[in-house]
Amino acid sequence: MTEKICFQAEASHQDPDVILVHGAGAGLESDFLVAARVGFEARGVTVTGVEFHYMAQSRASGKRRPPPPVKRLVEELGDVVRVMEKPVVIVGKSMGGRVASMLALPGMAPANLSGVIVLGYPFHPPGKEHTLRVEHFDRISVPLMILQGSRDPFGKQAEITALFGERHWPDEIELLWLDSGDHDFQPAKRSGKTRESLLDEALDAAVTWLQHRRLGSV
Repeated sequence: MTEKICFQAEASHQDPDVILVHGAGAGLESDFLVAARVGFEARGVTVTGVEFHYMAQSRASGKRRPPPPVKRLVEELGDVVRVMEKPVVIVGKSMGGRVASMLALPGMAPANLSGVIVLGYPFHPPGKEHTLRVEHFDRISVPLMILQGSRDPFGKQAEITALFGERHWPDEIELLWLDSGDHDFQPAKRSGKTRESLLDEALDAAVTWLQHRRLGSV
């Protein structure tokens, strides 16, 4: 089920279709994703929200449902992208970003998928640093940017740097750390930062990345 988010910004024929995909437990109307959508709007980016079927069922029933196996979500997201006429950039929050990254593999990626941006990648379950969800990274075939809080329990900067310090990241992947941010970019109080400032930093970087990668005229 795809929900069109209507913003004031008008897309040109050169712009990619940017779709926003939610995480496992919170949908498109979460505070984080509403703020992200408003932030993209302020930067002239038109966004379409994509809601997985299980989340639509949960919202309709008022009862929380767990997501289905990730393979099914990859197929569902692929079906959404393939029917879109223009090049598509997926912006995924947490699980939505993981699903998008798995769609970006050879043999899986729709021809019109031109990029993926992840807002908080779930590198591993909290407290299980060695249960990594990166086995597919070496095969990602489209540009991918990860925006990650440095103290995100799903992948802190110190542990990810230690695990991947000797690893060569594929050229398609860029990783930007947001100092002191957690999984929702909420900083520690002692940092003097705010979630709004970290989200602004993330969205500015995302739009710059789109421009540098020439994925659209945003």
